[in-house]
Amino acid sequence: MRGAAQGESRAARTLPAAFTLILAVLGTEALLRAYAVPAGLIPTPGRVLSALWTARTVLLQDTYTTFVLEALLGFLAGTALGLIMALLVVRFRFLERGLLPYAALFSSIPIVALAPVIVKAVGLDWPSKTVVVAVTVLFPSWWAPCAASRARRGCTST
Repeated sequence: MRGAAQGESRAARTLPAAFTLILAVLGTEALLRAYAVPAGLIPTPGRVLSALWTARTVLLQDTYTTFVLEALLGFLAGTALGLIMALLVVRFRFLERGLLPYAALFSSIPIVALAPVIVKAVGLDWPSKTVVVAVTVLFPSWWAPCAASRARRGCTST
């Protein structure tokens, strides 16, 4: 953080990068127009921005589905389930001995192999992707509190 230490403002640190980006986009636009590159081969940045603006409602709906329904909901569900399981495992030691081997086995299955099974069971729409995200998040959000609790208790056995 050399710039922050010298008292430079955020704008002074960001301005060179923004200027370089604008220069690169304008240079690309100029070169593509100067060499008359067909739009089907490489569209100009202006044409790309125009297409993005035209399709903005569809893109925003898809962003909502991808981010909120699939990613965020899956993350929250996996984290909540993992924390609940962690609380139960920390409270009841027999659950740790009974569930940990199965959890380790389940977490070792590649998501590429597990995703088709989830899609077949849940369906092809957004809930299947939510379940895939929840499964991905579940083991780390369960294991981290358990490991922290064991370290705090001074227990070295697993």
